[in-house]
Amino acid sequence: PRDGPVEPELNFSYMKSSVSNRLLILARWFWILAPVVLVGWLVAHDMVLSGRFTIPVWGDGSSGYVRGPVPENRVSGPSREAGRANIFQMLDEPVYFDVQQSRPFRKATVQVSLDPGSADVIELGITTRTNPEMITLQPAYHRALEELAKNPEWQIVRSGGISLYQRGKTFSSVEQFLALPPESQRVAAYRASLDLPFTPTVLPPGGPKDGTDFILTGYQLLNAATLWLDVTASFALTADQMTADQLRFLVSVNPGQPFPAPWAPRLGSGVINFEGPPINFAVLRGWALRWFRPS
Repeated sequence: PRDGPVEPELNFSYMKSSVSNRLLILARWFWILAPVVLVGWLVAHDMVLSGRFTIPVWGDGSSGYVRGPVPENRVSGPSREAGRANIFQMLDEPVYFDVQQSRPFRKATVQVSLDPGSADVIELGITTRTNPEMITLQPAYHRALEELAKNPEWQIVRSGGISLYQRGKTFSSVEQFLALPPESQRVAAYRASLDLPFTPTVLPPGGPKDGTDFILTGYQLLNAATLWLDVTASFALTADQMTADQLRFLVSVNPGQPFPAPWAPRLGSGVINFEGPPINFAVLRGWALRWFRPS
């Protein structure tokens, strides 16, 4: 027998087994919870809990939600120039970009950088691939109205998103004009959402004709002196558009007129800002229909 105190023997095999069991339990819980957390994050991201969603289009950081510009035979590029990437030159019109809509939204605001080239009029629009004949168009660029704003012979008064262009200053407000309108043949209109007691002539893309002294329009002046313009158009989505899997945005140039020459418009980067209600039953239902709708 040995003299002195006896050291207790440690059961190292038991300790190793205990640690291994704990690690095994943690690993099992990880494999159980990880898919649940991942699916929950994807669902929350797809449903856009905040109701606000921004999608870059055909620029740096462009999103997988966007396909375009299409058709490919109507654009050339992408190309680069100083400070700008992914520039597409339009060869024909209209040009579309399709956006996957993960949940119902109420409003879409498109912001696009463009070089109008020789174009007289550029409009941004929205439709759906399932109902393409229903198109909503908003003015984005109008060369003649931009030039008239710099002409001292023409005065502009504004009210409620409507501008009244007039030779001289016959009326001090849009409301006064509507209360005592002049002869209809003296009035032209471009994208003016107004109920008028008469039918004005449509403003030609090249500007007013002789005899036109008044122009009503919803066009908002850009007043830009640079080559590249940042244009914006907002759309209140219809019930059909809110429930559509895809929205189709479009860029239209010189509608009903020959495509501009010699300098065709160019499209730079942009974003689409979607706005909708926070999560509620209608949003959950709309989101679920996109995933489980019969094909």
